Amino acid sequence: MRGRAIAVITALVLLLVLSPALRASPRDGFPLSDYPMFATDVGRTAVVDTARGLRADGTTVTLSPRLVTGTDEVILAASTVTNAVAAGPDRTARLCTEIAGRLGASRPEVVQVRIATETVDAVGYFDGDTTASAVEVRTTCPVPGR
Repeated sequence: MRGRAIAVITALVLLLVLSPALRASPRDGFPLSDYPMFATDVGRTAVVDTARGLRADGTTVTLSPRLVTGTDEVILAASTVTNAVAAGPDRTARLCTEIAGRLGASRPEVVQVRIATETVDAVGYFDGDTTASAVEVRTTCPVPGR
């Protein structure tokens, strides 16, 4: 009887350990995770909502999280821009105006703020190629006094 119980428990543990491999698609959950954020091929391109400064010659300037949201939190700045884009043109325009108001004397070369959705090669981006393959401008607004 004891040998049968050990065999059943061993089979159950083995089945539990192998269960992620038996699933149709990766998932992250209890009791086991197969870490789909690392195990799933999401492709090379990434679509990112951005807030950038524009110089008079049309070139862009990366704005710090402090200029975007008033804090140093990178994730908060990124989610603030994404949430504004998702909420629609009115919210995107308000955020653009807020950012332009924060610029002050910190970035005198910036004459406008642009909120856009950019498509980039994610692998190339971290290898130095930061040029977007597509840019969908959501809104632009002038920096006060410039």
